[in-house]
Amino acid sequence: MVLIGIYISMASLFCIFAMALDLLNGFRIRKFWFPTKYFSLNAASITVIAVAMKLPVDLTSPMPDRIDQVGKLGSLAFMCTMMSNLMPSLASMDNKSLLANITTLFILVITVIVNSFIPLGLM
Repeated sequence: MVLIGIYISMASLFCIFAMALDLLNGFRIRKFWFPTKYFSLNAASITVIAVAMKLPVDLTSPMPDRIDQVGKLGSLAFMCTMMSNLMPSLASMDNKSLLANITTLFILVITVIVNSFIPLGLM
């Protein structure tokens, strides 16, 4: 069980590190938006996001404590932050890759939202 937590935290740290590099790159080249050089939407980033979103998708663990529920909601806030950082990368894609990436991202987001609302008792 500890290895799963380390796996999730490493994927989350990788996402945070890539987002921070994009932020620093945007400040360095003096852009008002953050160019997505390191954290762009592709198959690899969607895989890392899916691993980082393991906590809110986990339906097998009981969530009786408020701290556990806040952890799940914090993971959803982290997902929203990642999605907002991925949006500028959509402008540089062609139609075929844009459709494929948006479809997989949509499936991931719907799965995370539904699986996190079920244990919280909201569905």
